Amino acid sequence: WSLYSDYVWAADLENMFYESKSSGSVISVMLGSLANSHQGLVNIEEKEDDIYDDSMLHRSIDPGAGAFSYHARTWVASMDIDAGEEIFIDYSDAYFNREKLKHAPRKTDFEQGKKILDEITAFLERKKDAGEKVDDADLSTFKNIVSIYSERTASLFPTTYSSFMEMLTAKPTDQLPWSTVSHPSIEWITQNGICLDNIAMERSTITQAGNGAFARRFIGEGQVVTPAPLLQIMNRDTLKMYKLVEVEDKLVCDENDTEPIGDQLLLNYCFGHVESSLLLCPSSNAIIINHCSDRQDWGGQCGGGKGPNAMYRWATDWDTNTEEWLSLSLEEMQEKNDNRQRGLSFEIVATRDIQPGEEIFIDYGHDWEDAWNYHVENWKPPTGDFESYSSITRLNNEKKDLLDLETQVYLFGGRRRRR
Repeated sequence: WSLYSDYVWAADLENMFYESKSSGSVISVMLGSLANSHQGLVNIEEKEDDIYDDSMLHRSIDPGAGAFSYHARTWVASMDIDAGEEIFIDYSDAYFNREKLKHAPRKTDFEQGKKILDEITAFLERKKDAGEKVDDADLSTFKNIVSIYSERTASLFPTTYSSFMEMLTAKPTDQLPWSTVSHPSIEWITQNGICLDNIAMERSTITQAGNGAFARRFIGEGQVVTPAPLLQIMNRDTLKMYKLVEVEDKLVCDENDTEPIGDQLLLNYCFGHVESSLLLCPSSNAIIINHCSDRQDWGGQCGGGKGPNAMYRWATDWDTNTEEWLSLSLEEMQEKNDNRQRGLSFEIVATRDIQPGEEIFIDYGHDWEDAWNYHVENWKPPTGDFESYSSITRLNNEKKDLLDLETQVYLFGGRRRRR
């Protein structure tokens, strides 16, 4: 089991049908990893079609092709979101059906609770209008009656009259769910939060790098560019890929060929050490920051021996778990991992002033640089069908029909006919 099991999305929901015959799950950083789920307060949703661009590099020409993801998810607000509100996404019922979360209220519980809330409010108002006393016993009785039919719905209601009145002062359309979460002030968020939108994703100025991170505003030397909460993978071998064979309409590992054939793409986005099995993978937009060093000319805005304009370091006071986790042994970290805990974070810090629109770089280190240079020197373009490869994005942009209806070739009984 890996901590990433709690952060993956079903591939068939994420337009991954271009990638392979069978795609089990995908990793989605930023909102896909950082946002919590609350089925009564979902306020963003994914656009129906994600951004898919496989045209940046050509598989028969560029050694960097396949080294980065072609996908980018876009989230949009599904309702007005006030400044300071927490962002929630829908993890789906399947996520909450797990034993550990079976008591968490679902969308239907909030819908039923809203109807009950209206009835309770009307009852209490009639009682007050009649000059009768309203007390905590009334609320407790209602809660007990509701629990007979649904404990999850009953959990939404307070047992004291004062708490009930506080709930009624919440957002008019979301009184029940709104009362189940905390609401820090904008001042508190400004003082204690850390900015996630300093960088935007654009095409990198380095030719083989795919997308990169660009400054959206001026970032002064020493300022935090972006936080990078890390998800740990305790054994990097779990990212090995093996030859699959089809058995009863399912793809399974070939028992006769147990040698790895490669690594999952996620490996390219994680930090590690050649002598350690541990991988640390950012769950924020720090994941799109490319490599740059003054040891060689990488071109683009990293050309001319400029070197990187940022660095990574262990998180400071915004992640209080990091200091504790840095004192743990690998065995102690494994125990926390088995309990579904994470605790390490980096932060990306500007090493010099960064201007708006400037690409942000960090130094991945000598080992990564040597491995990349070795890959480029030994890379050979694929042969066979790949020689006539054309990207899906290019075909779509050209609005080109692969089969002209007037000359479409059909196969009937093994013979070719034209329509």
